[in-house]
Amino acid sequence: MVFQEHETVDLTAVIRGILDNYPAGSAVLREFLQNSDDAGARSQEFILDTRSFPRQPLVDQSLAYCQGPALLAINDGLFKDKDWTALTHIRRSSKTADETSTGKYGLGFRSCYHVTDNPHILSGKKLLVLDPHDRVEEFQGGFSLRLDSDDRRQYRGHFLTFQSVLDDNDKSYNGTAIRLPLRLRDEARRSKIKSVATSVENMRTTLEDFVEKELREVLLFLRNITSIGLFEVEPNGVKKLIARAWIDNADDVAECRGMSRGRTEESSTYELRIKVDHRGSVTSRTWILTQFVGNYGRAEKIVADRCPVAPRGLMASEKLVPHVALAYPVPDTRTSGENLGKLFTLLPLPIDTRFPFHIHAMFALNSNRQSLKNPHDVATGSREEFLVEWNRAIFRYFVPEAWEVLLQYVVKRVVDPINSYDLWPRGSTLDQDYWRGLPQELLKRGALKQFWPLLTQGVSPTKYRSLADVLLAPTDAKADLLGVLASLSVMISQPPEHVYSLVESSQAYRPRIMAPSSVMNVIK
Repeated sequence: MVFQEHETVDLTAVIRGILDNYPAGSAVLREFLQNSDDAGARSQEFILDTRSFPRQPLVDQSLAYCQGPALLAINDGLFKDKDWTALTHIRRSSKTADETSTGKYGLGFRSCYHVTDNPHILSGKKLLVLDPHDRVEEFQGGFSLRLDSDDRRQYRGHFLTFQSVLDDNDKSYNGTAIRLPLRLRDEARRSKIKSVATSVENMRTTLEDFVEKELREVLLFLRNITSIGLFEVEPNGVKKLIARAWIDNADDVAECRGMSRGRTEESSTYELRIKVDHRGSVTSRTWILTQFVGNYGRAEKIVADRCPVAPRGLMASEKLVPHVALAYPVPDTRTSGENLGKLFTLLPLPIDTRFPFHIHAMFALNSNRQSLKNPHDVATGSREEFLVEWNRAIFRYFVPEAWEVLLQYVVKRVVDPINSYDLWPRGSTLDQDYWRGLPQELLKRGALKQFWPLLTQGVSPTKYRSLADVLLAPTDAKADLLGVLASLSVMISQPPEHVYSLVESSQAYRPRIMAPSSVMNVIK
């Protein structure tokens, strides 16, 4: 006799396992931003709605807690059929085959369960309520309602909670609003997903933390979103601004921001102005951005040569493209802290480089998007080895190429000129395995270019030459001596100590260091 048997899955346990490996706090906001940008949205709002709404009529009274305070994530893009499908299938992403989108694990949305037990998603004519605890016995797992049907009257309580975006007579919502009823103390006690409560004050702190640490830079490498607003709706219904960031010259840079980032080799450099209004105090910062897409076939060959027995086609299946972007803050708008660079994959990663610029690339990340693949203890020929070598290739080949494009722009910038030496990473920041050799790679590319500013007195604009044409003076060289050498037509450049030491330690370029013998070779 044959009896059918099958494995079952405890959905709450699966979600709990995802959360164990996924950060809470402002990382949840970043996941919503990533999904909104991938969907082509131009604006994003986060609203902490502290109001409570009538607890009936509802589909089931087990959801009464959902009528309390909530966080809403709102954008002006519409859900597609594939997006609705992805929401109801854990680990199935609607973006798996799209190389231009960032998400690939299908897990990012689940980070919202740090905050709630029952996400509500409103887009177009549909409201979806997820119920992983199966508390609504008639509709286990969740249910959907229609804005353009009698559902709007019969289950009016669910729609009332979207008063921030929905008018009473709306039959459709032209955007997407995701509402996360906060898991308050009583709900946390019975939750199988997370026993830690999220209070209104906790969420208020998360929003403020995001404003203080990320809002000023989070727009840098996104393709579509041009504004982010954070608000709080008080119990009396008054909506107050916490902070807002927007790209002030969004129309001027739209084409550059939206460049393909796919398989076509191209580059562009442009200036981006980001303004931030934090409770009425407005600040502005200008950034120089370089977008660089390398040759896809060359990238495949580089990694294949380093991993000859790795499976073929991993670049495509892992959605890896040789796209690198650098963002450098124009000096007159920089804060007092220098060399505070981070890594980004569109959005900031919790990885500091302390470079003078931020780096975006399609890095091979761990599934929680918090770290690069571990370069140690990987098996030969494995997927992990391939991904580690991909990250190495980014820093060895594609970051230096993007840096060269950025420098070419900087040295030609006549208005508010920038010292090109400011864009060289300092040696003390280079103790990370992946980018330890980056200065040497930059030197190889920079030596051949006219990136070396001449030491001149009262001459504007600054003149640049290649390393082969100049002698490098140490920072403590006497000004009188340098003046005499300049009068003899000796082209001198005086880099900061970390650049000088880099050249001095290079056998190939050490002859460009100023010394009696090198000076005599020039003036004889």
